[in-house]
Amino acid sequence: MGNASFRMKTVLYTRIFIWTPIIFIGYFISAQIGFKIAFLNSQVSPVWPPEGVGLASLLLLGPVAIPGIYLGATLANFFNNPHLPTAFIIGIGNTLSSYINYRIIRGVTEKSDPIYSTKDLIYFLSIGTIPGSLVSTVLGVTSLWYWDFLTSELYFNVFFTWFSGEMLGFLIVAPECTRTSFTVLSQYILYIKMH
Repeated sequence: MGNASFRMKTVLYTRIFIWTPIIFIGYFISAQIGFKIAFLNSQVSPVWPPEGVGLASLLLLGPVAIPGIYLGATLANFFNNPHLPTAFIIGIGNTLSSYINYRIIRGVTEKSDPIYSTKDLIYFLSIGTIPGSLVSTVLGVTSLWYWDFLTSELYFNVFFTWFSGEMLGFLIVAPECTRTSFTVLSQYILYIKMH
């Protein structure tokens, strides 16, 4: 029993060690794209592509993706606005957002591709993106407001922009990331079988 447990932990840590930098880089780069189109506040984008990257990573790899998502979210926000408490809270919110939506999608579809069938697509569009987006929006916008990066008058404008950006990031980027990953993986498997 001890050897099997050790092997399982070794495999888990190896997967985390391999995938964390890859997910971090994907999240960080997509965050830079999101920041480029921000307009109400430098941290609030009308489309937030990293959420799609985070959700796709979780759908493909499971919870092993969490460290890469958190590091990517926290450091991307810190480099955009070097205020550590806000970066930590936004990082937690972005990570929770992807994880909550991942758990919901896996709970109702049991598939890694959120648009595998019409039924899965309906679940993805209706309940698979809203709860996590709401959590991230509340944590992110409230942290910006609390530390005076946002005035009370702008709170709800920024709130709705953040929320819609989260939703669009999930809806546009996650399906494309999962579909592209499945295509690349199937081509790789086919290549290995042929050689």
